[in-house]
Amino acid sequence: MWLRSYDPNYKNKVIYTDYFWPQLSWYLKIDVKGISTPDTGEYLNTELKNQKADYYISMVQTVNLKDYVKIKDFKTKFGNVAVYKRVNN
Repeated sequence: MWLRSYDPNYKNKVIYTDYFWPQLSWYLKIDVKGISTPDTGEYLNTELKNQKADYYISMVQTVNLKDYVKIKDFKTKFGNVAVYKRVNN
């Protein structure tokens, strides 16, 4: 996955995803955590920040996170995937 080359230290980061945490955990060989919420704004942002998530990987394209910035957006055979990185501590 793209994250391996972007951040070689990704194994020491906290990563959350919305839909495919079992697959990402297997692929990245780390514990990727799943977060399930219908909210794509303030509540999601707060939850990710409370969990100290460094990255959030989402298949939802309408995410509005004030403490995270989209760093990659790409197409997969499963749909569009966006990678967000925390910018505020």
